[in-house]
Amino acid sequence: MDISNSNDLTPLSVKDRTLTTKPSPEYPASDLSSALKTAKDFRLDIIKANKIIDEIKHSISQWKTIATQQFNIDRKECDEMQSAFLIH
Repeated sequence: MDISNSNDLTPLSVKDRTLTTKPSPEYPASDLSSALKTAKDFRLDIIKANKIIDEIKHSISQWKTIATQQFNIDRKECDEMQSAFLIH
């Protein structure tokens, strides 16, 4: 995936899982079902949308290892950002 596919994804550590960039005013919740409901608005069929979601899930599943090993980010700081990388 190139950066243009995810240029507005910014990890934020928040408790109320609302999207900072909402795909649609009708779907403000931060969950995958809301994202999938708007796929056609982005000219994506459900298969392509699910493929993108799987790619993102795979990428963020490794975030803590990459942060600590490649960028030497402190484990405590990573723990503070943990909620930004939850998948719903």
